[in-house]
Amino acid sequence: MNPNQSIIGSGLIIILTGTIVSISEDTPPWRTIGGGIGVLLLLSLLAAIGEGPAKIASGLAVITAGTVIMIEAVPLFNLASSIGKAA
Repeated sequence: MNPNQSIIGSGLIIILTGTIVSISEDTPPWRTIGGGIGVLLLLSLLAAIGEGPAKIASGLAVITAGTVIMIEAVPLFNLASSIGKAA
């Protein structure tokens, strides 16, 4: 997977995970969406400099997406379990 695909994929994971958690907690998701887009843009700018910085940006994107998933895993599991009980 090339660095650009990693950055875009990780950015989508960050934005979608944060948005789902914000909606499930009844808070406006706009700050989360804006933050995710900001991270995506900064990493894309770093990737535009060259091949070496693109690899660094790709690694940072994957680490950031992993961190977001680990931090937001509990609310996501709670949401999934409440959806399963409602059915």
